[in-house]
Amino acid sequence: MAARARDGGGFDTLLMLGGNLGVGGRARPSSWAAWPGLARPGARLLAIGHDQQGAAAPVRRAYHERNADCGRLPGQVRMQVRY
Repeated sequence: MAARARDGGGFDTLLMLGGNLGVGGRARPSSWAAWPGLARPGARLLAIGHDQQGAAAPVRRAYHERNADCGRLPGQVRMQVRY
């Protein structure tokens, strides 16, 4: 994909779904380094995000606290998709 972008075939729009926009934040700034090479000049970023750590349900708060104790990124979650 990166080679295609370097050859001028970059994307007009980048789409980020799943509420994970903050995962690449301050803790891993290098994770954003590849994005400019994937997009054409003037490209748009469409994203959905929410505060995973602000979860109201106690079980969700406990999940994120356990992740933090294990050194995982804020808001990092494990998803399993079945079809």
